[in-house]
Amino acid sequence: MERNTLSIVINTPKGKWETTFSKTSKISEVISATVSHFKFANNGSYELRMDKNPTQALKAERTLVSYKIEDGDVLVFIDFGQAV
Repeated sequence: MERNTLSIVINTPKGKWETTFSKTSKISEVISATVSHFKFANNGSYELRMDKNPTQALKAERTLVSYKIEDGDVLVFIDFGQAV
């Protein structure tokens, strides 16, 4: 039986987080969890990108599975700073 979760690694300016999410988690949910885990500012501007394609931002409304993200994949968390 196929699992409904993915074990991924999220690299941030504050360190690396090895974690598990549902395959159907939205990118926005992963960003929110990362902000909370590392205590980034709630009013900051953030993006997730795939380590193997770092020039493409992942769209917040899409799911992990829609990007064909697999176990062990590395996502890069980009912190653009706080809105002024």
